[in-house]
Amino acid sequence: MTARAHRLLDAFKTFENFLAHVKTKDRDGKIKPIPLHPFIRRVAAEIDTYRLLAYLKSRQMFMTWIVASYAVYSLLKFAGTEFLIASKGEREANEAKDRAMIVYWNLPEWMRLPVTRDITGCPWLFHTDDGERLSEDAARDMLKRLISVAYPSGWK
Repeated sequence: MTARAHRLLDAFKTFENFLAHVKTKDRDGKIKPIPLHPFIRRVAAEIDTYRLLAYLKSRQMFMTWIVASYAVYSLLKFAGTEFLIASKGEREANEAKDRAMIVYWNLPEWMRLPVTRDITGCPWLFHTDDGERLSEDAARDMLKRLISVAYPSGWK
């Protein structure tokens, strides 16, 4: 197993491990690591344990960032995942999608999906650590998940 594969296994072992690599964007536009306060660690552990959770949320608790991070974590970790974030309005829903994009693009490069342009005519090919191509179906599934996070309004 490659060093990258070992790092990925550790980073995706739990949601809390994943959060250690997550960065958020503050109101001033600065990218910062998500603060791993005790309540955030507890929420991460509960997300890993339970299927249905409800929290009474107040502002400045990073809950939208946590949910956006969990969407990215799930999309990258579990094949075929679809994720729905429900918000009270379209503006809030778009904000959640934007936060998922920020989370994804600020992960360390070794955690993001290895995407390359194929110059032989196929629009996209995904490769494993060993340089082997994934099957067309697996590549299409990965691309669909990546586009939904990184480009919520669609690939242009």
